[in-house]
Amino acid sequence: MKFTPPDTCLEDYEKRRGAFLKDLIAFTPNVSVRAKEFRRWIDENSPYRDEDTRNHRAAENFLKNGRP
Repeated sequence: MKFTPPDTCLEDYEKRRGAFLKDLIAFTPNVSVRAKEFRRWIDENSPYRDEDTRNHRAAENFLKNGRP
């Protein structure tokens, strides 16, 4: 089984987070909505969260908003 080195995963996460935040700033004028979406993204994509917590949060969002 091949594992990705932790540093590579973290660099990829930081690039994806930066790209998401850049798009979020460009397309979401409301700061409160922007902050909520950014926290949601971090909750769902953080490399430090375990898979069960991530799946539980995604299920809650789907039930609340009708989207993953």
